[in-house]
Amino acid sequence: MRSFRLAVLLTFAALLVSLAPAQAAQGAATQTFCVSGTSNGVGWSWGIVSNGGLRGRAVVKPLPAGAGCAAFARAFVGSVNSVPLSGCTAKVSANNPCCFTITCEEGFDFWIGDANGDPAGDSCKVTDSPDGCSFNPIIFFTKNPAVIP
Repeated sequence: MRSFRLAVLLTFAALLVSLAPAQAAQGAATQTFCVSGTSNGVGWSWGIVSNGGLRGRAVVKPLPAGAGCAAFARAFVGSVNSVPLSGCTAKVSANNPCCFTITCEEGFDFWIGDANGDPAGDSCKVTDSPDGCSFNPIIFFTKNPAVIP
């Protein structure tokens, strides 16, 4: 009877472990963002915030009116990679040229706003935003850039 109780307890413990929420991975954090639409010819700004502080920001020059989503993705990548952000890099997604990834050494939030605003304070937080942020055009967070039109 004792071995039966032990087996039941071990089974129950294994079940509890399998139902526990997964812990966030330590180390690098990667997020993917996609752009939908074309340029209206107006510049914008972005900011990366981690641990409650601004890690980096930039004002991006306007793209020509009508420029497509892939041009925006390349502009974001070039801008993020040109700012001295310790431990952060960006690249265009291999699955969709209208999407890009940002990888930082720790968790972060990505914000965007107009060229004259503070993207990390009074603008739109793109990270985990299901509806995206409208800036010029819309940018949104995604977990699967392969299915974005």
